[in-house]
Amino acid sequence: MRRNFILVIVGIVGLVVLVRDIPFIAHLSRLEKERQITRLERDAYVIAGQIRAFSVRESTISQAGAQAIVDDFTTTSDALAVVTDERGRLIASSQEVGRVGEDYANRPEIASALLGSVSLGSRQSQTENDVIVYAAIPIFANESVAGVVRLLRSQTVINQVVDSQIQQLLVAAAVSLLMAVVAGVLLAGIVSSPLRRLESAVDDMAAGRTASVKPEGPRELKSLATQFNRMSERVGQMLELQKRFSGDAAHQLRTPLTALRLRLEQAQIVAESDPSSVGELIEAALRETDRLSTLTERMLQLARAEGKPLPAELVDVTKLCHELAAEWAALAGESGLAVVVDSKRAVEVLANESALREIISNYLDNALNHSPHGSTIEILVTDEAEFVEVIVRDHGPGLSEEFRALAFERFWRAPSSRSNEGSGIGLAIVAQLARAAGLTVELRSAPSGGLDSVVRSPKKFPRNG
Repeated sequence: MRRNFILVIVGIVGLVVLVRDIPFIAHLSRLEKERQITRLERDAYVIAGQIRAFSVRESTISQAGAQAIVDDFTTTSDALAVVTDERGRLIASSQEVGRVGEDYANRPEIASALLGSVSLGSRQSQTENDVIVYAAIPIFANESVAGVVRLLRSQTVINQVVDSQIQQLLVAAAVSLLMAVVAGVLLAGIVSSPLRRLESAVDDMAAGRTASVKPEGPRELKSLATQFNRMSERVGQMLELQKRFSGDAAHQLRTPLTALRLRLEQAQIVAESDPSSVGELIEAALRETDRLSTLTERMLQLARAEGKPLPAELVDVTKLCHELAAEWAALAGESGLAVVVDSKRAVEVLANESALREIISNYLDNALNHSPHGSTIEILVTDEAEFVEVIVRDHGPGLSEEFRALAFERFWRAPSSRSNEGSGIGLAIVAQLARAAGLTVELRSAPSGGLDSVVRSPKKFPRNG
């Protein structure tokens, strides 16, 4: 019985480890490759933007300027970079990738980018004698392609990262099995009925169903059942957090990246006609860059925290709303909309500023997508005795009570959405941030039609007058 029990415990834990790790290992290489492509695409866009802003004159890329930007990039990245002109000839590169003037137009990704298309993927490289993962981004100037930025990494480098992660998983699996042997020796003589139920739960988990067992029997088996339930929940949470973080990051970074690109394009447009405005536009672009950095760090902190409360601080919510209105004014103007703040008196709340900023930004994003042309988006700050409400009011079609109850669900999108490009996770992110920051969010029908998107925050103390 002792030996059989030990074998049962080791078998169950081993099965759980296999169910958890084998699918993850099978997809690890693909996920890492996709992550690298996304990273290369992001960096390529940044380099292309820098070259377009600082090294393009009369639709011609400055070789010295492009090389300086590539050299600066290679100090912080191991990706190989090349920059070509409009005919695919090399004008800048990293780590002696090629000779200046060499024809790169025969590379498929370069040829595609020269036609104005973003090229992402992998292929067998003859020069590297290895599979490469690449991102090629066209550099536009005066609505034509002035050149191409291509970044690449070797598949061998990606495989090394995957192998390291697999080794960590194998060590964890070995530790789990060792713990199972020790538990089996200590728990000899346990009745078989609870064990059969535990085995059945493992089968459910292996089949991809939610698995849990009721703690019953001797104290030791109750503890084992409780730990199994925690492990099952933890595995589900880990997989869900990984998928959620990837989707949320893509959704959240898109808007500030668009705003940053708009600032840079505006700077390029007014560089000759109104040089005095260039500094302000570049400063605005730098603020967007800072916001990107802060947003990325906050999202990483939120993913690591796994629902733990975010730190609160005293925030002037009126000032924050005016800042956001100014930041979104340009994008609103593109759609013929205006953003106004209906509050001038300073109102302080006890909240996490980054979470509050992102919640209001998501509300503004939704309002832009659903407001009719020529209308005004209002940001109202209401100061009550114990709390403060920030209301983003639009004059669009609004939502029914049924739809308002569904709006914070992940991937749900309003039938009246202006386009099909949204991912449907903006308000899900709002709900997640609100839970982590101790805020309350809801959607209400606006008094004059449209939608009131509300975030409520507690006050540190009631204000007088």
